[in-house]
Amino acid sequence: MATIDNRALEKMASPAKYIFEHLHEAIIRIAPEREKDLKNELAEFNIIYDDTFKWKLDVDPVNKELHISRKVVEVVWSSSYSYYKIYKGAWEQLDPTAIKIIDLKTKPRLKPAINLLVWAYSSWLDEKNGEWPPEFPSPHPVMFTEQPSSESQLISDLSLGALAFMLHHELSHIVLHHDAKAPSVQCENDADHNAMSWIFEKLELNLNDKKIFRGLCCSIALSIITVRDIYKPTPRCYTHPASYDRLTNCLSMYFPPDNDKIWGFVLSILVYHIADSYYKIPEKTYDSFYDAVQDIANQLSIWPSTVFGLKSLAIDDYIPSKEDEAIFNNNGGIAFCARDSRLQNMPVVGANAKHFAKWLHINKPEISVKVDSSPSLALHAHDIWFALVFLASDITLPIFLNLVASYVYDQLKGALHNDKSNVHFSVVYKDGKSSKMKKMNYDGPVDGLKCFLDKNSAKIFFNE
Repeated sequence: MATIDNRALEKMASPAKYIFEHLHEAIIRIAPEREKDLKNELAEFNIIYDDTFKWKLDVDPVNKELHISRKVVEVVWSSSYSYYKIYKGAWEQLDPTAIKIIDLKTKPRLKPAINLLVWAYSSWLDEKNGEWPPEFPSPHPVMFTEQPSSESQLISDLSLGALAFMLHHELSHIVLHHDAKAPSVQCENDADHNAMSWIFEKLELNLNDKKIFRGLCCSIALSIITVRDIYKPTPRCYTHPASYDRLTNCLSMYFPPDNDKIWGFVLSILVYHIADSYYKIPEKTYDSFYDAVQDIANQLSIWPSTVFGLKSLAIDDYIPSKEDEAIFNNNGGIAFCARDSRLQNMPVVGANAKHFAKWLHINKPEISVKVDSSPSLALHAHDIWFALVFLASDITLPIFLNLVASYVYDQLKGALHNDKSNVHFSVVYKDGKSSKMKKMNYDGPVDGLKCFLDKNSAKIFFNE
């Protein structure tokens, strides 16, 4: 069985230690009917607790060693507390045909939950080394059960269940003999599938309340990773599946579209964070909460960083694939590339990419431009979409951005003043100072792009 290295708890000041004390039990208690299976499939493994403010959750399949940090436990408990409070206080009775943003400021009883959630995510994503604020809700000594006797017990049980799913995902890499040196999307999908199967496969069919409880635990764990990508989008990755796909695919294994408790709970989480991030909720009505969650996942798949109108700009390191490297090596100038669309089940290019290429041919004939032959996809009649763009070494990022601004203003001449147009693109380029590949995502108003170009020096922001 498990060997626990809990020496970090001796000096841990965070109340997360009360959850750590029962974490090893939660691995079994999330699916007690599988206790014998656990002993058979994992005769021994080591769990090491780490008192660090950084998120750390990983496994060494060869040495059967799993690490989990204080920050993981803090974020999971805070999310469990806040999501439960938000759902019970504002979402439980909502009609799926009238999805809308709820102004939580009008619900003062939810203020502690919101403040806690803001602290948890900001300290995680910004890697701030701060202690749990004493005025915020926090865990107390608990005992994990599937039949909690109080709300505080339920919240701690939900957090332990969510952590149990995360740990079973990592343990699945051991059971499935995955190679840590060769991570892949397929390995991660298999680990997700194995963890979900472990938790639900042998649960008796008539125990619906326990199934819902376990589903809520998994929903919290999977939503946390999706929410991370809403606030801090990650570059295109070839080792892990998209977080929104993990969320919908895992839950769909055991919860059909008509299970409003699970899908309504997930939707309440996504809608809160979308609103908190200044995204726009799609102005649609849905037949079910499931349909609404799927639509949000579809939108997230189209645009890598922002899809609902977030006024943002982000620059991240970019790890090119072999196909990307071929584009850089074989093309000068500008290349408009296709990217996978969950809506179309095929690669697509931005709706304005081909038209922009023609505009460049007329106005800047000296610039080489290539456009992928895949179909175009547009999401909003007044918006301008380029999707994924690669710049060769002869085109700097400031040059490209000024070309975009000129093209956009040409296209919007004569447009009604009330037409709210946004620009959407991801551009990959080589940083002039570090020679590293970078990706800039922009998704915001036309005026915002112009303002950015007017106010920011290329030397400061782009190292050109």
